Amino acid sequence: MSLQRAYVLLAGLYSLLPVIGIVAVFSGGGTPLAMAYLFFGALGVVGLWGYVLKRRVMSQRMWRPLAGVFVVGSVVQLVIMLTMPVSGVLLTWMLTSSIFAMLLAVLLYHYGNRDQPL
Repeated sequence: MSLQRAYVLLAGLYSLLPVIGIVAVFSGGGTPLAMAYLFFGALGVVGLWGYVLKRRVMSQRMWRPLAGVFVVGSVVQLVIMLTMPVSGVLLTWMLTSSIFAMLLAVLLYHYGNRDQPL
């Protein structure tokens, strides 16, 4: 398997996550923050596809701050999970978004610097 194919498969997986999240929200699951999770996740997926397809998607200066938002959001969620009692639904949303946001943050951080290959 080539690196390019691996990135395409990763982008495909990350494309499914917002779809699964939307289905979960329409099925009655989710939290008040679910729409924010889905918005930022979809924006990150757009950036990942932009890198994979080697197309410019929005401004390059946008991706590093977005990666920073993902990292800060993940760390805040992990701190909340460790220090406060949370319900099962909220715990599931927070764990899923924290875990998947970290890898996406690393990829988008590097995507913001076009001179550096991944």
